[in-house]
Amino acid sequence: MYKKATSILLTVCMLVSLFAGLATTANAQDADVKSDLSSVFRSEIYINENKEAGLDGRVSVALDLTGMTGTLYLPGSAETDQLFFSWDDASLKVSRNGVVYESGTAPIAPAGESISYKLAKGYAVAYVTIKTVQGSADVSAMFLNIDETHGTIEAMNSDTTHETYCYGNVFLDGDSYYMGMKGRGNSTWVLPNTNIFLPKLPYNVTIFKGDDFDKKKSVSLIDGVKAKKWSLLANYLDASLMRNKIAMDLADQLGIGLGARFVDVWMNGEYLGNYILTPKSDYNAPDGGYFLENDNYGSADDPQFEIPGMFAFGKDIIDDDGYYNRISVKDIGDDAAEAGCDAD
Repeated sequence: MYKKATSILLTVCMLVSLFAGLATTANAQDADVKSDLSSVFRSEIYINENKEAGLDGRVSVALDLTGMTGTLYLPGSAETDQLFFSWDDASLKVSRNGVVYESGTAPIAPAGESISYKLAKGYAVAYVTIKTVQGSADVSAMFLNIDETHGTIEAMNSDTTHETYCYGNVFLDGDSYYMGMKGRGNSTWVLPNTNIFLPKLPYNVTIFKGDDFDKKKSVSLIDGVKAKKWSLLANYLDASLMRNKIAMDLADQLGIGLGARFVDVWMNGEYLGNYILTPKSDYNAPDGGYFLENDNYGSADDPQFEIPGMFAFGKDIIDDDGYYNRISVKDIGDDAAEAGCDAD
């Protein structure tokens, strides 16, 4: 009787130990699945530059973990039947209908359509549907390729003072230029009276002669217009994206505008959206002349006074019947500079 009881007890202990081991293994595998699944969506899927197919820069897929979807934003010039998905993670297995693809061989869907792939890595499997969205062939694509060893995109985008630069190359209309860029704008960068950054940010871009970035270069990014500094207007607060463009075109036709064009912008493979490209206003001074600005923004020692019909976000307004505007010299031409004139 004693031996039988001992045998039963040992069997129960072994079963408990087995189930505990299985539970531990299951928990470990569950953790591995979560880790691998997270790793799947950290793996970048992209389209390589393919000039023969009308793609002048790298384009990344925007993946959405919660919806198991992805979106591929392509310029209107791209020929989708000649483009293929690529990835750098050798442990990522990409397949469709039982066919396993090597990086650079997985086909994309035509514009407006979707294609589904099985993504496998370790214990994790995800089925992702990627939709191809293509812009107008009438809108040129601008690719900003940032070398983050000279300043990160995150640092630039976090700087409300716009003193942090990034450097790299800009590609537009078949030409490539060395460039430096930084943020621009106030209420178009951060919502007034808040610390909330807008999802789509505007920038200033300076063109340089070489990758040492010590000499600026005047180039024509718009027909008939040459400048060293250019602005990319995000128009995030305008759902139509057209109000600034209409006003700028009207001014240009009146002979007082700067010229403007729409461009679709990618930064290091990420699609940022549609922007207005225009010369930065303080770089339009003729060689022998200067550029004036009517500036109503005061400093700490020179507060802003109220201007009838205008409202300044987040600034102290002082009532004064004879309100004050500061006229500043923003830029001078090369010949004027040599003659000893100084800009503000």
